[in-house]
Amino acid sequence: MGGGRGRTSDSTPSSSKGRKDTPPIITTTGMLRLVAGNQFVLEADDHRIITYKVGDKMTVQKDGKPAELTSFATADHLSVDSTADDMGYFTATGVTFTAPGTAREREQASRTWDLPNLASSNARRAAENKRSGNGDDERPTLRRKDDPTPQPSASAAPTPATAPPAAAAEPEDNRPTTLVRPADPTPDTDDPGRPELRRGKPARVSARNTEPEPPSVAPSAGAAQPASSANNAGPANSAASANGADTAAPPDYIPVQEDPIIVKAKEAASDFVGVLPNFFCRQLTTRYQSDRPKDGWQAIDTISADLAYENGHESYTNIKVGNKPQKSMEEAGGNWSTGEFASLLDDIFDPGTAATFRKSGQDTISGRSATTFKFDVTREHSHWRIIMAAQLYYPAFRGTIWVDRETSRVLRLEMESRNMPLLFPLSKVEEAVDYDFVRLATPRPFLLPTVSEVLSCQQGSSHCSRNRIEFRNYRKFGAESGITFDEKPDEKQ
Repeated sequence: MGGGRGRTSDSTPSSSKGRKDTPPIITTTGMLRLVAGNQFVLEADDHRIITYKVGDKMTVQKDGKPAELTSFATADHLSVDSTADDMGYFTATGVTFTAPGTAREREQASRTWDLPNLASSNARRAAENKRSGNGDDERPTLRRKDDPTPQPSASAAPTPATAPPAAAAEPEDNRPTTLVRPADPTPDTDDPGRPELRRGKPARVSARNTEPEPPSVAPSAGAAQPASSANNAGPANSAASANGADTAAPPDYIPVQEDPIIVKAKEAASDFVGVLPNFFCRQLTTRYQSDRPKDGWQAIDTISADLAYENGHESYTNIKVGNKPQKSMEEAGGNWSTGEFASLLDDIFDPGTAATFRKSGQDTISGRSATTFKFDVTREHSHWRIIMAAQLYYPAFRGTIWVDRETSRVLRLEMESRNMPLLFPLSKVEEAVDYDFVRLATPRPFLLPTVSEVLSCQQGSSHCSRNRIEFRNYRKFGAESGITFDEKPDEKQ
């Protein structure tokens, strides 16, 4: 589960000789995952999953002789030469067989849940091409726990938040890199530092039964609204200190099955899928971006969609960017997020995710008493899918959950990516989701997401995107009051 294991080697961009307008050749090594039509998928040695379009003059070689791409087996090791367009999509110019995959690699590469949807990839490429029309690290931070900075309004520029306390030192990352770039310049004295989502309990937000107008943003000042999972993004790094513990001693991680509160939270999350009735709601995503977030955010657009939760699955219809209809979320382009309902929490508590939890204290959120837990998920067990153009990655991540002491339900979730590959377009992605009790025309209230914020920042740049996702006008459909399911879907996204 998670990213597979490829052998270690460098993928070095090589200089192109000839005319100045000739695009540079990028050489990447890894193992073959899929060949479909005029596209193929490579899992690079740094575990990025890259989709390539077959070039008109692409050459394929094995043992110094011409070969067919379809003759290679899954998990065979290849070296791929390619060019990239301005949107980050790759066209392969040459493929060379380097070694056969091992039996273990073939077994791991035989899974399909972690592969990209090539049809969606084509839709995203078309959408980005249509949308594009063919110094200082001042990136933002979302509110964090114990951050006294008030929630910014739509008409005010954001106030930089102080970075949270550093977590325990992580082991040195000795993975091979494929890109060498100069060190970042010395930051200005007023540089707020690297961006992170603001964390901690938010102001109470109640679900509305009527759909108000999308939030307005003053174009001159920019909006200081929080954010979106860059997928599909959607992520959160939290400080790792045990409440009341001796600060000199490292915190002990508590396996999920050993802490009674986590056990109850896991059971509550599992029951959530079994008793939640089918319903509709309206999802509004306001998207912002900025090259200098401390000076303000610029509103880009608003994506509206009708979200249907039916038989344990989420689907989106009536998708519009502004007033322009879209066929799918992929066609909308840019950053967007899904999975804030059952799938996100269910996956964190799933044994296959192997999340480690440790109690970190008590808190009050939305007027309810809660126990907070820090959690960590390794890359090998991650199902968190982050997509940027032709690249997909399942990062290690960590975060915090707030568990209601009365109902054992999760009231808030924060998560952030860790150790993103240097060649992945995004250096970090963070997500925070707030849940509240909503009545779906039934006597029993259900805990459902009301607001989600996602932040993503580009690698080697101060440019960041921030989305605010609101869920409105919840309404039940169908005659049943609840549904029970015996099986969960195999695919994790």
